[in-house]
Amino acid sequence: MPEDVKHPLILAKDQHISVLISRHIHQQLSHSGRNHTLANLRKKFWITNGNSVVRKMISQCSFCRRHNGRVQEQKMADLPKERLLPDLPPFTNVGGDFFGPFNVKRGRNCVKRYGVIFTCFSSRAVHLEMAQSVDTDACINALRRFICRGGQVSSMKSDNGTNFVGAERELREALSSLNHNQIHRALLQHGIHWSFNPPTASHHGGVWERLIRMVRKVLNSVLHLQVLDEDGLNTVLCRRWRQVQYMADLFWKRWVQEYLPLLQERQKWNQSKGNLVPGDIVLLADSSVPRGSWLMERILEVFPDKKGFVRSVHLKTKTNILERLVTKLCLLQAVSNS
Repeated sequence: MPEDVKHPLILAKDQHISVLISRHIHQQLSHSGRNHTLANLRKKFWITNGNSVVRKMISQCSFCRRHNGRVQEQKMADLPKERLLPDLPPFTNVGGDFFGPFNVKRGRNCVKRYGVIFTCFSSRAVHLEMAQSVDTDACINALRRFICRGGQVSSMKSDNGTNFVGAERELREALSSLNHNQIHRALLQHGIHWSFNPPTASHHGGVWERLIRMVRKVLNSVLHLQVLDEDGLNTVLCRRWRQVQYMADLFWKRWVQEYLPLLQERQKWNQSKGNLVPGDIVLLADSSVPRGSWLMERILEVFPDKKGFVRSVHLKTKTNILERLVTKLCLLQAVSNS
């Protein structure tokens, strides 16, 4: 055994030299983990309570935070109050989404048509419409037909922009042409408040995404890849509506009786975490690029919920301002530590 290992230099944990030496060895070992860094450190040095010194040093290493840091978490939010108001008329509070496209025959040509689903937050009732396209006028017309048939709507919630889960590439491209301001003005004429989910937060729309899956499953079993005309597709949507409505009613009853009581005990996200604040430096998680290429941005504004938990933020980029959930962000440097 070498003499340095037998008689290492003893350093106090609160001395700055201890942090510098441990950081130097950590960098020499290509930013290895705590145990490997500590084992090599003790070949020449013995830092009192060295385990905590190395762990703290690694937690503050900017390279390790960039490549190994975890995205933010926050305590699970309560169900929206709109989900638990069964005494209101059906379709008072609704969620909506496009799905498709479907190929239909028009003369000798095939054109694309889209389905529009509206679901009641409290009763889980379902209403289906067919849209000629996903431009602004077609979207407003589908909403107006739904209001005329389903009654007055108080509030509506939908996905934001082109982030529609399960939609094909054509749907995502077509949705980019929607004029949300024009649609919003049309809804205000009916006294409807329309709110969007944050971008890249498809799980916020699980209320209608699950029903879309049910609708597509029923349609695929009926159509068998055959191409209908517009009148045929409209008929199929109306007929299949009853089956989807029955499945939704069954799901709602079982959800209230069997699943809702289990939500009293939450298996994860049951601890509140520290909120992000304006000025924090974060990494923007993007599954389409390697972690080392994630963009580093600064938080411009935060949006806490009614209980004070920050769940979405505005990020200042080189060209514009983005809204993202905190679960898509990895904290690099807090403004309080800068």
